[in-house]
Amino acid sequence: MMWESFVLIGFLLSFTSAMLIIPWIDKRLVQMGYVAPDRYKINRPLIPKGGGLVTMIFVVFLLAMLPPIIYALDRFLDLNSDFLFVNQAALMIIMLYGIFGIVDDIIRVGHLPKAVLPFVFGFPIVIFVNPEVLNFLIFEVDLDTPFGAIFGVDVKLSFWFKLIVIPLYISVCANLINMHSGFNGLATGTTSIVMGALLLRGAFNGYIQETVAIIMLYGSLLAVFWYNKYPARTFEGNIGSLMNGAMIGVTVVATNSYTAGFIMLIPHSLDFLLFCYTRFGRGIYDKFGKLRTDGTIEAPDPYKMKFIFPYYFKLSEKQTVLVLYAVTGAFCAIGVFVPH
Repeated sequence: MMWESFVLIGFLLSFTSAMLIIPWIDKRLVQMGYVAPDRYKINRPLIPKGGGLVTMIFVVFLLAMLPPIIYALDRFLDLNSDFLFVNQAALMIIMLYGIFGIVDDIIRVGHLPKAVLPFVFGFPIVIFVNPEVLNFLIFEVDLDTPFGAIFGVDVKLSFWFKLIVIPLYISVCANLINMHSGFNGLATGTTSIVMGALLLRGAFNGYIQETVAIIMLYGSLLAVFWYNKYPARTFEGNIGSLMNGAMIGVTVVATNSYTAGFIMLIPHSLDFLLFCYTRFGRGIYDKFGKLRTDGTIEAPDPYKMKFIFPYYFKLSEKQTVLVLYAVTGAFCAIGVFVPH
């Protein structure tokens, strides 16, 4: 159990150092004018967008420090160093989504490029995972089954699963988290709940070594959530939300939790379907609501998860986010105990 204690120490160090770094970074960002208005406050204060940058800093730091960390764990604490590559690949994918988030924050690439281009970011991890059977909901698929040929060479179904399904799954997770946002603490809070459930499930099923780096990174995510929750003192921006979604995706892949991940993200998937309906079905899309004089949210329509409850009930931003936490938490509780 010694190496598990080492990982716990890494998690606590990540959380503590992020808690100390965020105020300093946000102060610098305010001076540079890298801020955004908090739309659902009466005075619309300008909030620094430093949360995503903090996550990026920790990803880069872990990428650099992971080899000696894993080496020490392997040499002294009996950790299988083969898992170094899975953890490095996971961090690389998260970093790639963060870089794309920086580009999106600068030039606003739009929904279609954001949905299509990041597909290739999931490739680094496909080399290091070897699923033999896919259990999804009530279906069981033997991935060792021959399925087609490339240049005359027979390939198994696992080849296509790794080449298409895994990168697509990660990309979908990143975009779902990015879309289900807009209130203080909504994206970081729901991500924290989903990640906590996935890591707990992974621990139950013996997948701690595959998620060493992600557990440490989770500490910085909780620190960002602390400063992002209502009333927000920092925003995560597209950088943070895309990285958080990628973190969920790689955790699902590393812990073989495809059904659990699907269930945990049902509220996010419903949010996406509602968006598709209002954007392409109704042809009308209102991204923002309004703030009433009594502090409650005036939702333009009920076709986003964040607008459903304030549309039918007089709820403040904080109350709406708490309701959405409860919805996500309920699906995560189910996901923790599903077999796959």
